[in-house]
Amino acid sequence: MASKSSLRWTRILTISGVAALIATTLLAWPFIADRPLPAAKSAAPTPASPFVGIDTSKLSASQRSAISQAEVDFLRTLKGLPPLCKATPDSGYSDGGTVIYECEKYRLMVMRQLFTLQGVDGYLYGPVLSFGSDQPMSDVRFYTPRELSLLLNEPAIGGL
Repeated sequence: MASKSSLRWTRILTISGVAALIATTLLAWPFIADRPLPAAKSAAPTPASPFVGIDTSKLSASQRSAISQAEVDFLRTLKGLPPLCKATPDSGYSDGGTVIYECEKYRLMVMRQLFTLQGVDGYLYGPVLSFGSDQPMSDVRFYTPRELSLLLNEPAIGGL
């Protein structure tokens, strides 16, 4: 078992390393920000499912059903469509339109939050999915009001 002193020094060194990495990035930013990003040499394709690499044959019927239903709803919300698990949300926030669906086997929060990114007003939008006490998984992205209106097939969002 490590002593308190060695644990303290380990924490100090870790924090120092992270601080150094952040400082280096901030100092280098003016020199790299205007350069175009290099093209990826062998970028892996974006997976079509939020659940990558799961061998469903090793899951119970209940687990397969939960994952299948959650996957459909997750992907629908990415496309700006409502989930199929429920017709209406169970609750929501007054942050720009975030809503929560308490589905039978999972919880789906569709984030729609007002956000300003480097002086550009818009929204954070996307699904946040959790199964019970497991950590949530998400695909939340920044959208300008115009782009979110197009995604959601809504009239232009006023005020932004």
